[in-house]
Amino acid sequence: LKKLVLDVDMGVDDAQAIMMALAAPNVEVLRITCVSGYTSLENSSRNTLRVLRVCQRLEIPVFGGTAEPLMGHPLSVGSFHGLSGAPDPDAPGLELLQTEGAVEAIIRLVNENPGEVGNKRVRFLGLRQGPGLRQGPLHEEHLQTHRYQREMTAGPGFVTCNSYAMATAIDGGFVWVSEPVAVTVELQGTGTRGMMVLDKLGVLEKEHQVVIMRSGPGELQGDVDGLPEVIRKLH
Repeated sequence: LKKLVLDVDMGVDDAQAIMMALAAPNVEVLRITCVSGYTSLENSSRNTLRVLRVCQRLEIPVFGGTAEPLMGHPLSVGSFHGLSGAPDPDAPGLELLQTEGAVEAIIRLVNENPGEVGNKRVRFLGLRQGPGLRQGPLHEEHLQTHRYQREMTAGPGFVTCNSYAMATAIDGGFVWVSEPVAVTVELQGTGTRGMMVLDKLGVLEKEHQVVIMRSGPGELQGDVDGLPEVIRKLH
């Protein structure tokens, strides 16, 4: 049984990833933590509760995290995702939100489940608040392999990168061809902020590399019967 802590800013792609995790029989979602991103932290938290209510899984604890960017200035994307990110006139109340902070909750859960739970996004916040999470090259590589996936737009429809990332977290056999490459994330640009940049020319001179998915069952013709049903639907 794979234990996951999901860290989301709760747009449509995050909702799809959460539903995939809840549908996978080999996955236990321990907690969901929310941050601002597509929309405010309050809306992100409400949207997460909306998804859990639809899936009849409101017993999963939801925690509120950071309400503003670690670097740069807040950026509104309401013109693309809508003011709330997921309109619904009948959202669950925020009284369902846990009182414990998201970072503290993840640190506690990682330490309570050694070697079973990982979450990359909050490591920087966790280190700011104090030690407690395992560190090192091997742990870093393990946490990053499912975080950066190629965004696919070809084919009969669009499958979000979060869906690919969740499919990989559910079953690593989903990735048929991958490529190790050094990356950075643009945090200061106005046109590309938040965009992952591949360093194929070695400009960054980084020893550590992440694994980029180049192809999976959705691209290659082959037998996908051995994969979980929730992943086969991406084919």
